[in-house]
Amino acid sequence: MKIKKAVILAGGIGSRMAPASKVLAKEMLPIVDRPAMDYLVDDLISAGVKEVLIVAHKDKTSIQKYFTNAKISFSYIYPDVPLGVADALLHAENFVSGEPFYLLYGDVLFSAKPNSLEQIKKVFDEAKCSVVATRKVKQSKTNLYGCLSLKEAKGQKYITSIVEKPHPKVAPSNIVIAGQFLLTSKIFKYLKNLTAGQLFTDALLCLAKNNNLAIAEIEGKCFDIGNKAGYVLATLHYAQSHSQIKKEIKSFLYSFNKNNAKN
Repeated sequence: MKIKKAVILAGGIGSRMAPASKVLAKEMLPIVDRPAMDYLVDDLISAGVKEVLIVAHKDKTSIQKYFTNAKISFSYIYPDVPLGVADALLHAENFVSGEPFYLLYGDVLFSAKPNSLEQIKKVFDEAKCSVVATRKVKQSKTNLYGCLSLKEAKGQKYITSIVEKPHPKVAPSNIVIAGQFLLTSKIFKYLKNLTAGQLFTDALLCLAKNNNLAIAEIEGKCFDIGNKAGYVLATLHYAQSHSQIKKEIKSFLYSFNKNNAKN
C-alpha cells in the first residue's frame, strides 16, 4: 500500500530558538544552505508522498512562500491559537480522508539510509498497524522525552505505555518517541474523545490497545533542530557531506579535535 499523504506540524513559536525564531520560523532556519524543512520534504518525495498538509502558526508564512514550486502538492492550515499536537492534528482530518498518513514534527530531522519514512513504512507493511519512530537517548536525558514501555509479538515491538518526561530513575526505558509517525485514520476517533488535560500521547495509547501501535527503531542520526544544540549539530552533520564545503568543514573539525586533544 502506498502512502500518498503527509501532515507536517509547525505550530510552535520556537521559544528555544529565540531570538532567531522571532524573525524566521524555526523550521525554515538554514541547515547549511537550505531551510530545515526542505530536508523533510526531500524524504517525503523519496517515500512517494504526493500531498502534504502543513499545520502552522499564523506567523509562519515563510514556509508557504518557499514551497511554491515543489514537486508535490502543498496545502496549509493556520489555526487561530496553537493548542498543542492533538488540536493541530484534528485540523488535518478532512485532508487525510480516511487514508493512512505520515505525521512529522517540523523540527525533527533524520539523516538515514534508507530514510526514516521508508524504515517506518517497512514496519507498517509488516505489522499492519500504526507506527511510531523511536530512538534511544542517554538514561540521564529521559526527563526530556516521552519514554516507552514495549512488548514483543510476532517479530515486532509494540507500545504498551508512554510516560511523559520521567525522572531517569523511574523511566520505563531510554527508548523515546522521535517525532515521526505513520498513522491510520483511527487516531482521529481517539483525538476527539480526549478530555481537558489529556495529550496526543493519550490518544496514541488508545490506539496502542491490542497491538495496534508498533515502533520503528530508526537506524540513523536524529536531530532536534528546535533547540540550539540540535540545530548546530545538524548543521555540522549536513555540512560534512555538502559538495561545496565538505573539505573545509572536515579540515576544521579535524584541527579542532586535534587541538582539544592536546589540551
